[in-house]
Amino acid sequence: MKKVSALAYKRVDSNEVIKQIEKCTLAAAQAKNGKALAKCRTECLKHIFRVNTMAALAFMRFTLDTRDPFYAGEKDYYDEEGPKLDSAYVKFQRAFLNNPHAKETAPYVNPLVLRHYEQQITCTSDEAVPFKIEENKLVTEYTKLMAETTYPWNGENLPLSALKKYFADPDRSVRQKAYTALGETLAKISDKLDSLYDQMVKIRHKTAEALGFTNYVELGDRLMGRISYDRSMLAAFRKNVLSDVVPVVARLKEKAAEKLGIKEFMLYDNETYFDCGNPTP
Repeated sequence: MKKVSALAYKRVDSNEVIKQIEKCTLAAAQAKNGKALAKCRTECLKHIFRVNTMAALAFMRFTLDTRDPFYAGEKDYYDEEGPKLDSAYVKFQRAFLNNPHAKETAPYVNPLVLRHYEQQITCTSDEAVPFKIEENKLVTEYTKLMAETTYPWNGENLPLSALKKYFADPDRSVRQKAYTALGETLAKISDKLDSLYDQMVKIRHKTAEALGFTNYVELGDRLMGRISYDRSMLAAFRKNVLSDVVPVVARLKEKAAEKLGIKEFMLYDNETYFDCGNPTP
């Protein structure tokens, strides 16, 4: 098996993939039995998996160095083309569900797939594509901002991944200093973060409205694939967390404070469990 670093990358032609998905969509609409319909799905997924593989590879290499112009360009490409591909795939899903033999696919396709399809066809449309493209661009902008932000530490400028190791340092003063560096640096870019958050909230609300939802909360539940519980169940769960889980966590933190020899448990103590330091590999 190849290492990820050895995998060959090649940009996928989204227009060609959309054409292939459209062929599968037509075949799904015309399938004469469950087996033929399931075969259409298998063929469609080949093209979806190819796109997803290359997009994921481009994203991983982009996050390794967000300043790399090649993979930054590839990330921009999939930000633009991804929502268009999603919209094409949703049309296939709708054709699959509308085929009178859809339920006959049970021997070949897990019935849960159909339930997910029923949910997913409400989450994307051609009208929502421009908003989803804009959302992707905002996410990429945030990713670059956070990846390229560095934090002052003992005369050096560290990325967040390097600073984090000090969050669990045995020396409490070191932990406090590390969290202070984090907070002060984020405060300096807070205007940019606030702007991105504000834009994200607004564009997601527009996406939800374009799809016929009242707000993004309803759409967000569906995007997370929730098919076995609803908002009322989530409210009950949160209530149970507050009444049952929070008190247990509070007692555990009190015990941790005793082990660490501190009177008041602070945020910078949260990652530390032993006064001699946490176990390391």
